[in-house]
Amino acid sequence: MKNKWLRNLLLGVLTVLLLAGAGAWLLASQIDRDAVTARAITEVKRATGRDFAIDGTVRLQFFPALALVADDVRLGNAAWGSRPDMLHAKRLALNVALRPLLSRRVEVGRVELNGADLLLETNAQGEPNWRFARADAAALPRADTDRDTARKVHVSVAQLLAQDSTLSLRNGRSGTTRTLAIQSLRLGNDAADAIAAAAKVGTEAAPATPNTPATPPAATTDPASAALDPFALDATYRGQAMHIEGRTGPLRSIATASALPIDLQLSLAGASAKLTGELGLREQAGQARLQMEAQVEQSAVLAQALGVALPATLPLPLSLKATLDWDRERLRADPMEWRAAGQTLGGRLEWNPRATPPALHATLRADGLDLARIIPAGSGGGSAESSGRLFSDAPLPRLPPSPIALSGELNVERLVLPGGIELGAVRARASMLDDRLDLSSLSFRLARGTVDVAGSMRVAAGQAPAISARIKARNLAMDSLLALSRRKAVLSGGRTEIDADLRGEGSTPHRLAASLDGEVRLRMGAATTVGQSSAPQDLLAAFVRALTPNQAASETIRIQCAAARLPLQNGVIEIDRSMAVETDKLSLVMAGRIDLGRETLELAMRPTVRKGLGLKPGNFADLVKIGGTLSHPAVQVDMLGTAREAVSLSAAVASSGATLLAERLLQHNNNPQPCQAALNPTATASPTPSPRKAHGSSHLPTPLRDLFGR
Repeated sequence: MKNKWLRNLLLGVLTVLLLAGAGAWLLASQIDRDAVTARAITEVKRATGRDFAIDGTVRLQFFPALALVADDVRLGNAAWGSRPDMLHAKRLALNVALRPLLSRRVEVGRVELNGADLLLETNAQGEPNWRFARADAAALPRADTDRDTARKVHVSVAQLLAQDSTLSLRNGRSGTTRTLAIQSLRLGNDAADAIAAAAKVGTEAAPATPNTPATPPAATTDPASAALDPFALDATYRGQAMHIEGRTGPLRSIATASALPIDLQLSLAGASAKLTGELGLREQAGQARLQMEAQVEQSAVLAQALGVALPATLPLPLSLKATLDWDRERLRADPMEWRAAGQTLGGRLEWNPRATPPALHATLRADGLDLARIIPAGSGGGSAESSGRLFSDAPLPRLPPSPIALSGELNVERLVLPGGIELGAVRARASMLDDRLDLSSLSFRLARGTVDVAGSMRVAAGQAPAISARIKARNLAMDSLLALSRRKAVLSGGRTEIDADLRGEGSTPHRLAASLDGEVRLRMGAATTVGQSSAPQDLLAAFVRALTPNQAASETIRIQCAAARLPLQNGVIEIDRSMAVETDKLSLVMAGRIDLGRETLELAMRPTVRKGLGLKPGNFADLVKIGGTLSHPAVQVDMLGTAREAVSLSAAVASSGATLLAERLLQHNNNPQPCQAALNPTATASPTPSPRKAHGSSHLPTPLRDLFGR
């Protein structure tokens, strides 16, 4: 009896299935596929206002759900688009639940795209092609516009799948296009999960009955607040494979929600990122509020993915945190925090793609920043010291032209340079457009004083960088400046002012120095010598010893002032009594030449003992010469008279024609205020020297007799 009942049950089920299959086959055979296709095309045109066509075959099935498979599907682009079709798919498949159709609800369980090519683009005014407009009623058949116009059809999609497809993003302002090759995409739950989620939402929203206790209202009734759907993407961008996985707002609610929540994790070789927040939909389309956390382990991978050149010395690992606020006008990253090598840099970024030209502005700040920990030693190219030169022949870094307007501000309270020099209260403002970089202002504290710099650099195609700079330094302590060179201090005090206006061009520091034009002015106040350095390369120490060679090392020299006016032309400084030093016992002026291109100097100076102090001139040098290279200068002193030195100087004139020894530079000078005269040669007139004769001096050349007063 039991077996008979089971056999009857199986026969009944089989009969129902056969009848359902036969009915589905009969229904499918009676359906006019062309009519269904035409109706679908009309509805898509109505919803998007765009052309829609199915150029391939269309297949329908009605069990267990309504399914449609179409080949060669096209959706038209905006009228201003760069190509006719916004979307072209080799194959489109979707299935629709039958029962909800009775309630005018189109519930699509799954949409599958294969070989799709989707173009998202903007025009020159920034208008996107994904902003659709419903077609005008006049553009559609009368029967379609009159049928149930007062009733709306609710459409929802539970899951989107895509394979072997491409997504292209084109910027109408710049004309650039970025392409993402999609191997696989999965967005949303499958049909069963979607139905369960929909039932859950419907239950939570159902009104209470007398026998059912009221359910507390949810925090929000927006469908986007429902459980998030899974998201997975495997794609390739700029040759880099990437994987994105996480969850997004329900796909079924995208048509009605105002925002799409996301929680995604991106990973590629050498880098990863996490994004959480919301993307605007409908009226808020084009807006976003996101939290981003990124970690970079390999700079080469990141450079290829971003399409920009990153320095090989980029400190790694590098982490970035930012709050991204994107509206229709601009993108802001505020606040933003960057961490690398134990250093932290904060601030904000603002990107305005609608500006002409598009603009990017950065404001960065840090309490302390040690560049020595960020930039490895020796990363700046060839060393000048290794070749015995002061200026390196290593190429200067070349900035690529910028098609967008870059600008920025930097505020760092303590900045340590790679060489260990420490700057305080660094404030900078700069901008760049095309091939020109402008440094509007740069100020910092150095050596107990302040420095202000402004300038520009232009790198025209095929030309060496052209650089100009204006420097203003005030109240610098000379002893602190000397301490920065890590040598034994030979001066105490010496508050210094520097003014410089320089221009030049060159592809290396050496060529740049050899082309400099402009002027440098230096003024130093009262200072005293403190001890002596025995380092042969210490020019300042050697110079101090040369002034008073017979003075004990323990005795100090009180410098009242020092001044220099250094005019530059093509990297050469001609000094015509424009360098001077005054001490409590003597004063001196200098004449000569400094050649930055050859890195040589030739200077001569004759100390003048102050009158009325009862000092013996024999205790001081009669002539001091400084010559050689800038990196290894040498000091020579004459104590016994000028005859021996005169011979060597005359030989120098005959052999090299050095400007140092030219007659116009070696005239006798007795100006009582040499420092003031050095800076302002016309402020005080030099007295005309009275003719003097000295025993044994008549055989010397006239310029040298004027120099030595003999």
